[in-house]
Amino acid sequence: MANQEQARRDREDAERHRQYVADILYDGMRALREDRLTTPVEDSAFHYFNRAFALDPGNQVALDGLQDIVARYLQLTEKAARQGHFATAEQFLDRAMMVDPDAEGIDVAAQNLQLERERTHSVHRFEFAGVRTQQPAVADSLRQIASTVSEINAFVLITAPSDEMGRWMYSQVQSGMVNSRIRADIEIGEQSSVRLVVQ
Repeated sequence: MANQEQARRDREDAERHRQYVADILYDGMRALREDRLTTPVEDSAFHYFNRAFALDPGNQVALDGLQDIVARYLQLTEKAARQGHFATAEQFLDRAMMVDPDAEGIDVAAQNLQLERERTHSVHRFEFAGVRTQQPAVADSLRQIASTVSEINAFVLITAPSDEMGRWMYSQVQSGMVNSRIRADIEIGEQSSVRLVVQ
């Protein structure tokens, strides 16, 4: 009888432990979806998945979660590098390495970041308000970029908070071109910028 009671208590304890770990994993997945990857420290996906792993070593969901954090940081690294935000890209890459320095894709991301840096002639950043209100000074600056585009035969990557703002920026650079069309791409991003890429 005592053995049965002990077995029942053990089952209940195991179930409570399983549910506790499951709740932590749920918090980790929620933090991951909200891009709280490693910050804030006590409410990040990294914190929750590490905690779950400590309570249940070998937990595959926790391991997968940590790899998902690395994958997301590598995506952010690539995007920041493509937009010419190299310091930010390096921060994202450093965070990926903090989570798992041996993770697949880190070496490739570091090489791609270096390549993007080498291919970049210049990055021109613009204030949000100036682009949104299409200020003449911003339009002039964009048109002046055209001479450099022609001179070095650059590919132009325009980043803007909206498609409409990106198209306006493109039209201003294009209006500064003489008898040729610029090769360009528009990407949605927080900061308005024009990156000139040497092919």
